[in-house]
Amino acid sequence: MKIEATSDELTMWYNDVLVNFTLANSTKATTVPLTTDFGGYGFGPLVGYLSHGCSLHTHFTFYNVRMSTESTRRFSEVIREPEWRDQSKRFIINAEDGAVSDFSDAVALGEILARLGNENIHYLGWGKNDVDGNAFIAKNSGNGLFVDKDAAATDTYAEQVQALATYIYAKYIDGVENDTEKLIYGKPSSLSITPASEQTNTIDADWPQGKWRIDHDPTYFENSTGTVPYDNLYLNNLDISFTESGKYEIYYQDILVKTVYVHRKPVAKFTVAVDGSYNVSITNQAYDPDQESTADKGIKSTNWYYKLTTDASWTSGTPTVLSANKEYIFKQVVVDEYGVESDPYLRYVSTTVSAQAVPVAEFNITPSRLLTYVSTLVGYADTSYDPQGIAITDRLWTITKDGTSVYSGSTAKTNFSDFAAGVYKISLKVKNANNVWSQEVSRYLTVVKDTVGVSVVSDTASGSFTAKKTVTLSFEDDENGSGFSHRYVVVSNSATVPSQWGSMGTNAS
Repeated sequence: MKIEATSDELTMWYNDVLVNFTLANSTKATTVPLTTDFGGYGFGPLVGYLSHGCSLHTHFTFYNVRMSTESTRRFSEVIREPEWRDQSKRFIINAEDGAVSDFSDAVALGEILARLGNENIHYLGWGKNDVDGNAFIAKNSGNGLFVDKDAAATDTYAEQVQALATYIYAKYIDGVENDTEKLIYGKPSSLSITPASEQTNTIDADWPQGKWRIDHDPTYFENSTGTVPYDNLYLNNLDISFTESGKYEIYYQDILVKTVYVHRKPVAKFTVAVDGSYNVSITNQAYDPDQESTADKGIKSTNWYYKLTTDASWTSGTPTVLSANKEYIFKQVVVDEYGVESDPYLRYVSTTVSAQAVPVAEFNITPSRLLTYVSTLVGYADTSYDPQGIAITDRLWTITKDGTSVYSGSTAKTNFSDFAAGVYKISLKVKNANNVWSQEVSRYLTVVKDTVGVSVVSDTASGSFTAKKTVTLSFEDDENGSGFSHRYVVVSNSATVPSQWGSMGTNAS
């Protein structure tokens, strides 16, 4: 017999067959609802409490009972294996009713706050300990939300989910840029056309490919990310995305109507050194990838902050000397010539002298989705460090696919031309001069090897029609495909493959 019981219902199997049964005052069914009122005795859904004239307790005996256990991981372990899309909004939802042990650990907080800050992660707590959750959010620079299951406004599941969804949506929509001349690379944007009727279906006899044209100059800023596929082509519809950095000139009927600049955020970056007297020296390595070769590296202003890992508020500036046996967080935010702030960069610094203190492995990869028909190379930004300033002496890189090791070495693998398509877990741990290894941190790389063309299916193969006819075309990429970039469509009265396809995204006749 197998029984599954919750506080609300009971389900029973006999010899692995789901059975119909009944309890007192209930109908016969495979799943029987249970009362939620057990009086003042605190009994659960199963109890025997029948007087039978002796002092022995009533016992239940179950055979073929199946039990399993699940091991949970500490919060600090979870954030060492993030799997994010490039330029995505990032949230971690932690469903836990009690206090999170890491949130009161000054050393654990050093790594946690630095990782959350450097990846711009919002913490979404979902539980019953609002004091613990909100205190941690304050330490995380206010980035997050705690949904209290005991609060009147969120004491139902639907209300809790709605509160989480509302917060996430607000952060996403706040990042959308509308009708501006300067766009941030990687952020969603939209253009409004007046009159709206001119945005689509602009083909006519004078403009057989469409009236819109976009000229893209990918070299306007340094370190070009590439050229958009619709550069210098006439378009039927203005439904483009500004997916590469540079200058965009938008023409309608060959008249310049708008210029858009897509640039990147500046990058905050620094290192901290503390000597034996706890004097602080900071090396500023911030830069703007759009103007990296200039004397100021494109940085017009720099803001510094620091605090103890357990503090809720930041102190502006940088200290000259630290206190002994303390755990600190340093933060830098830089601003470029357009007045755009970088994402913050945080560094954990410890003045607690210990030969067993653990270094911090930290790295990023570019790109996280490798289109091998464009490039087979992956770039690494290894910013691993030791909070006490002890030298990093060794690195161990490992790559696994579906749990199987496919690479291990002291240097990062950059060329993936010999790797099959799939998702790979790239991990790093580092060792300091005290021979102490860090915890392992991981990133995920998706390798795309697109060797099969798109399949096209038409619901009408051929025929002659005297009335209006709708032809439905279905497009599908293969399992390991790269997705759709754009389309070309030619409508003609011939079955011969056309020699000219016109511009992308258009219907040409």
